[in-house]
Amino acid sequence: MASHRREKTTEKPTAAYMLVFIGGMFVLAGGILTAIFGSFWGFMMFRGFYYGAFSLVWMIGIVSGAMMIVAASRFNVTKRHEIATWSAVALIFTVLSVADMGGFGIGFILGLIGSILGLASGSNRQ
Repeated sequence: MASHRREKTTEKPTAAYMLVFIGGMFVLAGGILTAIFGSFWGFMMFRGFYYGAFSLVWMIGIVSGAMMIVAASRFNVTKRHEIATWSAVALIFTVLSVADMGGFGIGFILGLIGSILGLASGSNRQ
């Protein structure tokens, strides 16, 4: 008789992946739109202010969105103990995205919920 072994399957945090990925897309889109439209308004209204603090705002948005997407993509390819690490990275950049409207608000909310779900599934070691 053949023995039937039950192999341990590592469940991937699909909900966390989708939420952080979609949230990262919103944050990235918000950063790009802030760069495009903010450069016009910054040039027209603020002149010198655009080159200083305002350019930092849209850079934070673009970098935060890109890092949220990278962190989300690592959810499905890493080992279980690394999911918590990448969830923490996603959470940090989700919080930083508030500087640039948080991806119209919805990107921040999706990223926050997805990061928390990733932390919860990554810390469940069996």
